[in-house]
Amino acid sequence: MAAIACAALAATGSTGNNNHASVELGPETSQLAVAFIVEAVGATPAVTFKLQATFDRAKDVADGAVAWFDLLLIPADSDTGAVGSTVTAVGQYARYLAQAHSRFVRRVRLVTSSNTNVTYRAHLHAVNSR
Repeated sequence: MAAIACAALAATGSTGNNNHASVELGPETSQLAVAFIVEAVGATPAVTFKLQATFDRAKDVADGAVAWFDLLLIPADSDTGAVGSTVTAVGQYARYLAQAHSRFVRRVRLVTSSNTNVTYRAHLHAVNSR
């Protein structure tokens, strides 16, 4: 029976441009989604977020030494994939891993950039098929 697991990618109250700590996935993970939540904004807000991944295990290679690669994500309201998403308003933004039926990774991390006056948090949702 499938179950959905949830893990924090960015803590409540996060700000700035960050390479957040990675989250390791189990071998039973079959689908991934990220919920990026903009909690508060100031004047002329904007932030870009993306997911990066690796095949390396956390016990073998530390986050800072990994050769990360970008993941293609699909917004909940579109069929068009993109590596990054820029958002400018308070709200929740859902993104799904494109072609999850044929793509797999061991670890993912959230990367934020071009952050101007945005406070956020993010969660990873993983469908586990066992």
